[in-house]
Amino acid sequence: MIQSRLTGSRKSLPKGAKMVLEALTAAREMLSAKELAFRMRLMNPTAAPGLTTVYRSLELLTRLGLTQEVLLSSEEKRFEVVNPGGHHHHLVCKSCGQHTKLSQCLLTGEQSGGQNFSELVKNQYGFAVTSHVLEIFGTCKQCTARESQTQEDQPERSLSLAAR
Repeated sequence: MIQSRLTGSRKSLPKGAKMVLEALTAAREMLSAKELAFRMRLMNPTAAPGLTTVYRSLELLTRLGLTQEVLLSSEEKRFEVVNPGGHHHHLVCKSCGQHTKLSQCLLTGEQSGGQNFSELVKNQYGFAVTSHVLEIFGTCKQCTARESQTQEDQPERSLSLAAR
């Protein structure tokens, strides 16, 4: 599958890119290039590629559709392994930073009028969609509950302070 995505004279992934893909697959979470390089150095200090190789490898793997880059708020790019050519989206909590991978793409199903997102954009704007990135920002269930509890506790505190 990887070989079918390689073009030109290259018939296989470079050694550094293979190592980066293996390490990112083993991580089972999104990592920045720096975090990935650090983990690889911890696992194998003598054979781990340098940070520049990690960055270049992640660029190659993303171009090949084997990884996806995700930008969560103002943090640096994070990367994760995806099925070749696939992608997915995330819900990102602005309070705690927790991110949840969505089980399906919200933009490939039918929208209003029986069209999918790409058809809708093409018909309305004359724009041919080739890919998309979607991260949805808000507040997770735990933070919402914590905020609700804090708001409920506030009147009791102000009443107890007024009684003094």
